[in-house]
Amino acid sequence: VVQVVASSQAAGIMVRDAALARTRRMGACLETAPTDQADVSYWARRMFDKYQPKAIIAIERLGPNEQGIIHYSTGVVPKNYVDVAPLFAQASERGVFSIGIGDNANEIGFGRVHAFMKDFHPYGRRCQYEGGVGVPTVVATDVFLPASISNWGAYGISAMLGFLCRNQDLVQSPELERKIVTACLDAGGWEMRYCTSRFIVDGTEGESSMSITQLLRDMIRVNIADPDRGLSHGVIDR
Repeated sequence: VVQVVASSQAAGIMVRDAALARTRRMGACLETAPTDQADVSYWARRMFDKYQPKAIIAIERLGPNEQGIIHYSTGVVPKNYVDVAPLFAQASERGVFSIGIGDNANEIGFGRVHAFMKDFHPYGRRCQYEGGVGVPTVVATDVFLPASISNWGAYGISAMLGFLCRNQDLVQSPELERKIVTACLDAGGWEMRYCTSRFIVDGTEGESSMSITQLLRDMIRVNIADPDRGLSHGVIDR
């Protein structure tokens, strides 16, 4: 929670209670799932009743396989990991639009391509223990976006929204990207490819992530800006 709040505040999105967040343009509220798995289904129903969401998005959130077991991508079962797939079951039941973004087979959304991932992934049909049937999740979403780095997939969605809304600032600037990632690291977050607090994003240098945001902002700008023929002063009479 501490790292999420730090990142949000660095982006200029204040984390407030739900009532206040609803009345602020850049407000967000934060809810945490129960630590007891037996309580998650009830909690998921309560979240939908409370917030009446129009959409639900999972970014690199692990989902269970056909045995109902969650795995890391290496075929290992994490300890004390809470399965929030009931949120997506509620979305499906209530007709709420869902998006899944992931960069491996074990994340919510990959259920859309479960059969393919069973054969494609190195741990598609096996795990690092007896009786494991593979890491690919069966949890599907209405829209699934695979990306080599999940963060960047999410930025791509932001870029498309920026194009549709004609607002390139829906993608953070490179400078703001640095602040967001650094704030997370300074608050105790780890870059998980190498498990360090260096300025790295899923194995890539932080500057690469900054460059991605600049590229996406330029893609929006050149497609929404007024035509510019390079004439800054008056009109040339031919």
